[in-house]
Formats: sequence, structure tokens, C-alpha cells
Amino acid sequence: MEFPGNFIGIQNTANTNHLSGVHSLYEVGQGVSDGTWPTNYQIGSSLRFNGTSNYLTRTPSSLGNRRTFTISFWHKKTADDDFPRFQQRVDSNSSQQFTISGYTTLNNFRILDQDGTGANRCAYHFVGAQRDVGQWMHIVVAIDTTQEFEDDRQKVFVNGVFKPIDDGANSPVNYDRFYETSVNNTSSNRLLIGCQRPNSSATLNGFFDGYLAEYYLIDGLQLDASYFGSFHPTTGQWLPKKYTGEFGSTGYYLDFAGTNTSTGAVGTVGEDKSGNDNHFSSNGISSQDVVPDSPTNNFCI
Repeated sequence: MEFPGNFIGIQNTANTNHLSGVHSLYEVGQGVSDGTWPTNYQIGSSLRFNGTSNYLTRTPSSLGNRRTFTISFWHKKTADDDFPRFQQRVDSNSSQQFTISGYTTLNNFRILDQDGTGANRCAYHFVGAQRDVGQWMHIVVAIDTTQEFEDDRQKVFVNGVFKPIDDGANSPVNYDRFYETSVNNTSSNRLLIGCQRPNSSATLNGFFDGYLAEYYLIDGLQLDASYFGSFHPTTGQWLPKKYTGEFGSTGYYLDFAGTNTSTGAVGTVGEDKSGNDNHFSSNGISSQDVVPDSPTNNFCI
């Protein structure tokens, strides 16, 4: 079995809080050919965002589980101090929102959940959690506000490794038990991927400059990273694997394989492959933004 000489990042086994090197896909392939690696999952495409104007959006038509859900995605940034935004918020002058975004300084990101008054109901900041321009990284954000212990209500995994909160000077805010987030809500809630909308404003900002692949939302389950990837037994490489579990009624899976654009439907860049038909519409995206660069076939930038 032959593998191309492209490179993807490898987890630093001495310090699991960041990436430190690269391994060729040929090395990864050796584990497949000699029987030590159980899967050879290949990702065929990703979606490129230009950092100025393009994004994905949808307005949910039905209510899902607002207390328990998992978001998983692979991303590659092409500029420092950038991070792919995910936001679900009331599409009005309300401050109610759930946002995953970059934060304040280089390579930090945060989870922020605010109620309609603008009060923080969850605020977790992660310092230096995504450092490498041009390398693919995997993020899992797993929420379950029904958990008895407050630290279990919000969990983050970076390249397969649980990421302890590292707030620096910021004070973390844990979810109250049984709090209902903005995620999986309706009532004029809009989902945005690749940008965000500030409070009390109709103007979008924070456009992502980079690539996204394998974007999941799992409705009703708090899952760890092992559902979406595995460590190679000899190289320590964190590699993607296909999710085979349930999606729930409002869950979705975007593989960015379609090339049609605009209104979300089968065959478009925002097609939902979960079987739920929770398709995303695209704005400012063309068919040329669907590219073969992926976590299993990394291109130089």
C-alpha cells in the first residue's frame, strides 16, 4: 500500500497541550499494512473560508436537547490568532448565545454561553490551545448540564487529549445544573459556522481564515474524542475515524463533499450527511472552496 508524502501534525507525547512535529502518511500507512492499525479512514475534502465574508448558516425548525450535545470538527488555520467560529444565538437584539471562538490573544479560544441579559452562564478560556498555522487540529466540545459535578458539565478535547481549563487571568464560569443552552433551540435562533454576530447587532464579524472538515453536532449525547478519532499505536498520531453512533433529531454531519452553493440541500457544500436533512446554506462560498486539503491529505499553504 502506497501513501502520498503529505504531512499531518503529530501529538507531542511529552506535552499533550500542543503539537510539536509531523509524520508522513507513509509512516501511518505502515500501521495499516502490517495489521496493527484497525482503520484507514480517508477524508476526501474540506471547505475553505476566506477570512472576510463567507460562512454557513441555518435556522433550526425543531427543538433538540439543549442540555446535552457534542460538537466535533477538524480545522486548519491559515493565519495567526484565528479560530473557526461556531455560534447559535437568538437572531434579534437579545444577548442570548452559545459561541466557540478565538479569544483576546494569539492561539487562545473560548466557550461562551450567555443568557438574554448578557450574563455568562458558561465561560471557559483555553490558553495556547491551537498553535500551528498550516496543521490540522481536532476539537471536541462536549456539554451535559445534567451532570452532578460542575466540572463534568463542559469538556474540551484537543487532538484527542482532554484539555483542562487554563484561564490565566480570566475567571471560569461553570454551567448551573440543568441549564438550557441556546444550542438546539428554535425561536428565531440562527446557527453560524465560520463567523459570529456581536450582541445587539445585525452585522457579522470574526470571519474564519482557514479550512474546516468533518463537522458534527450530536444531539443528546456528551461524547469524548474517541468517538471521532484514535491514536496510532506506534507513532502517537491522532487520526480521524468515522463516527458511527446516533445523531439525535437536530444533529448533523457536514463532510463538505458537495459543490453546489447557496440554499442548503442535497449536493450542496452544506449538505447534512447524518440522514436528518439539517442542511446549511452557504454565503459567499463557491464550488472552488471545496478542496482536497484534509486531515488525511494536508497541503502546504
